[in-house]
Amino acid sequence: MKVQSHKWVCMIAMIITVGLLAACGGSETSQPTVPPKAEESTEIPDVVESTIPPPSIDGEALLQQRCTACHNLNRVTNKSWSLEQWEQNVSEMVGKGARLNAEEKEVLIKYLAENYGP
Repeated sequence: MKVQSHKWVCMIAMIITVGLLAACGGSETSQPTVPPKAEESTEIPDVVESTIPPPSIDGEALLQQRCTACHNLNRVTNKSWSLEQWEQNVSEMVGKGARLNAEEKEVLIKYLAENYGP
């Protein structure tokens, strides 16, 4: 009886060992393969030339927005000055704090000379 129980113990031990080895074996199970995602670019694209033209600076709008911040519009529109006089006057106003960049200044002077010139 001892020999027979010893065989059973060995048999059970072998079954347990085979089971453990099978459980710890390589994982060659068929798992669904998912195609790799396309990597999203985190780079900032180069600046592309726009088909939309930049907003044009409007002399009349500059007159309304900038000059009337300090002056009555009639004070400006009642003048009949030459291009040189408008250049001098606008330059003086910029010197006193009028907020115009170089391009805006040029557009405003041209607008004033064309519309309120001699």
